[in-house]
Amino acid sequence: MTQIQKGAVQVEECNEHGLMRADGVIARVWDGVPNSPARGARRQARASGKLGSAALEYRLAYLRPVRAGDLLTVHSGMKAVGSKTTTWTHWLFDGESGAAVAAAEAVGVAFDLATRKAVAMDGESRIALEGLVIPGLSI
Repeated sequence: MTQIQKGAVQVEECNEHGLMRADGVIARVWDGVPNSPARGARRQARASGKLGSAALEYRLAYLRPVRAGDLLTVHSGMKAVGSKTTTWTHWLFDGESGAAVAAAEAVGVAFDLATRKAVAMDGESRIALEGLVIPGLSI
């Protein structure tokens, strides 16, 4: 897995009890996307400006409370590649102790920005993404 994001939890990411909210976990993952090893895999196809991407589903698991001020690192890896989908697994770790604090699994697609429909991957992208799959990766 690759570290894609690191930073301290902000008060704005926490609920009224001082615990990090689900949208804070997801935001951490999305903030790290530009640092993903897969970023270049579909760069050529997206260069035309006709393709975008979207997360269809997230599954979150919390392992211990996360509070404002905690330092987190996000590590991500490719779990699976389908005909139109990719499944990513993201682990959030305490930046000081290294303990796992949360995990997320996301299913995403590439879609045509004009038709707003999911599109199949081209062969070159598929091969590049399949090369990133980590066997047995899960949350």
